[in-house]
Amino acid sequence: MTAGEIEETAEIKVVNKDLVLFNVVEDTDINIEIWVGVGRGYMPADRQILDDKPVGVIPVDSIYSPITKCNFFTDYRKNKVADAKNRTNIKKRG
Repeated sequence: MTAGEIEETAEIKVVNKDLVLFNVVEDTDINIEIWVGVGRGYMPADRQILDDKPVGVIPVDSIYSPITKCNFFTDYRKNKVADAKNRTNIKKRG
């Protein structure tokens, strides 16, 4: 199954439709619920709070970041230590 098979709504947009979520090795019916949350930074699966979730929920690592592209450039001229310059370009969502 790929992310492109997820039904989009006004609130949900699938960015990478080619992302493989899982593979099915035999013909079967599958019913999946996906919870989407809001957060900050990175949250590994083993730190997810599952108290209010039903039995059988599989937690996954979560990354909450508005940054979609980041480049880092360094200019350095030999023998001029004070002439080193760093420049970062960051593109944010929304």
